[in-house]
Amino acid sequence: MLSSRADAEDVIQESFLRWQSADTGEIRSPKSFLTTVVARLSLDALRRRIANARRTLAMASGALIDQPVTDGIEMAESLSMAFLHVLETLSPWSEWRFYFVRFLT
Repeated sequence: MLSSRADAEDVIQESFLRWQSADTGEIRSPKSFLTTVVARLSLDALRRRIANARRTLAMASGALIDQPVTDGIEMAESLSMAFLHVLETLSPWSEWRFYFVRFLT
C-alpha cells in the first residue's frame, strides 16, 4: 500500500506503540484493532505523501513559470530528465502499467 519498505516499517512501529499504550482490557478483538490502526496510519501516510508531492509540484511549476524559455532544446532536455525521474520513482508494476497504456493503446 505504501510502496516503500521504510514507510511500512514506520507504520508497523507506530501501530505497535499504540497497541502498547492501549487498554487491552477494553479491546474485544486484537486482530480488528491492529488492522484498523495499521489501515488508518497507512492512509494518513499516503495523504501526507500526496500533500508533499502537490506542494513540490506547485513549487516546481511556479519556478518553471518564472523562468523565461530560452531554448527549445534546453526545455526538452529538462523535461526528459523530469520524466526519467518520475519513471524511476514508480514501482515495477506501475512502470509496466504505464508502458502498457502508453504503447499498446
